[in-house]
Amino acid sequence: MVETWQVWMRGWLAKLGIFTKKGQLLVIGLDNAGKSTLLSMLLKNKVVPHEPTHQPVTDEIKVGSLKLRAVDMGGHAIARRMWRQYSKEADAVVFIVDAADRERFQEAALELHKLLASGALPVHSPVLILGNKADLPQAVREEELYWGLGLDALSRPAPTQPPRPLQLFMCSIFEGRGFPEGLEWLASCVK
Repeated sequence: MVETWQVWMRGWLAKLGIFTKKGQLLVIGLDNAGKSTLLSMLLKNKVVPHEPTHQPVTDEIKVGSLKLRAVDMGGHAIARRMWRQYSKEADAVVFIVDAADRERFQEAALELHKLLASGALPVHSPVLILGNKADLPQAVREEELYWGLGLDALSRPAPTQPPRPLQLFMCSIFEGRGFPEGLEWLASCVK
């Protein structure tokens, strides 16, 4: 009973901003994966049509007791060159993959592995991978996306580094499911 009281009190104080931590969230993924849609859901609680993101877009969002400056980088080839530059200051990363587009899994895996191998992202920064569009009939199951992105290799830390928090959640941003649990996990990992 005491623990429940403490959890409730901490949650209430966090809503008042007492325990709010600040940080930067990098939202990346290939084009048309759902990055801008995720941010519009977090900001407006609705899906808003978007043009492709050509320049970084910054919004402030609240996830649990975190107040994050979210940067939507865009996913086209030119924008991907800037991912490493922006990742240097990222406290967390959301990497979104279109789970209904099997043909691009290899491309998404390559970009994710390049980012993590570059050493630009701080080693303590967690990476949330969202398999978006899980509501579509052609979407793959979690296991296929896990292996398709080579997450087994990323789950094994390099001998000289601590393991990076990394987790895959299947979601449908359009339907508003799956990503809240993923963001909750992410918030629990941010130092």
